[in-house]
Amino acid sequence: MIDMQTWMTQLDAAMKKKQLNVIAQAAARMEAALAAEESRPGTLMPEYKRNQISKVREALGVLVRTASPADADDKLVFLALSNMKKLFYPLFASTVIYLIRHTEKAGGEEAKAGYVLKPVVGPQQAHAYAQMLIDEIRLCPHDVKVTIFHSEVSRTAKFAQLVAYELDKLAKNGGRTVKFDIKGQDMRIGMRYTNEQLDAMNKTATARGVKADGGWAQFSDYYANPGVYAQEAPGKLPIPGTIVAEIDDFVQNERKNHPSTPDTWNIVLGFSHSWILDCYRVRYAGGNAKAIISTAGYLKIDGWEINIDGRWYPYPFD
Repeated sequence: MIDMQTWMTQLDAAMKKKQLNVIAQAAARMEAALAAEESRPGTLMPEYKRNQISKVREALGVLVRTASPADADDKLVFLALSNMKKLFYPLFASTVIYLIRHTEKAGGEEAKAGYVLKPVVGPQQAHAYAQMLIDEIRLCPHDVKVTIFHSEVSRTAKFAQLVAYELDKLAKNGGRTVKFDIKGQDMRIGMRYTNEQLDAMNKTATARGVKADGGWAQFSDYYANPGVYAQEAPGKLPIPGTIVAEIDDFVQNERKNHPSTPDTWNIVLGFSHSWILDCYRVRYAGGNAKAIISTAGYLKIDGWEINIDGRWYPYPFD
């Protein structure tokens, strides 16, 4: 995947020098790269972005055709280049939010040895996640800033650090600069469940004939009947609707606090937990969510849509 910021810089430099053949070649490569991105398996791109990319590709095609002839008019080429930019830059006008479950935590001898996350799986999943992010970042034609939050639990903080480290390494290896702002703990995406509450919830589930293993059956029953579980759990048990409202607040506030500009595209990463994120999945995906979110699984909020388990749903954008 070529880096669009590099190629956009080359287009501007070639335009200043009136190197129209260079513009035609660069625009052709950019169009081919966007075509490959549209068809790449696993691409998390909402419909509005796919439509916009199609328009950008058309504009790049016009730029190629305008700049290719030996007697090309540099004024027409400049107009074609300007039109392409007007279509390209809005792709990154909205701050994107990722809500991520931590990777697998260490247990047994690994935990005794001082590991917070599983020593092999954790770094592997962090690298895979960073690779997905850098593929998306390379599409952006201007600067990118990544802001990171995590819950109060050490495994989310550690996974956040690993992802930032891997992403920074991949960016630098590709000649791309990514700015990081690690904010730290945010209880809007915090854990909330104490061990005592979880034990009480297990007892309630068993009494109700629900498999009490902290899995999907128990979560579904708890989500549908929060009042029943709250009666048995010690202290103030978090209500699913309250969790959803707090994550809504996190998303909307961080969009406002970290708005994307014509010069910088902002990505916000929030590292949290299953059940916290599952409340959000069920809120927006309903019955299509059928299992606990996987370790290192994530939700992506982009513009007016939210991606849950690879499928896009409407999302309220204020």
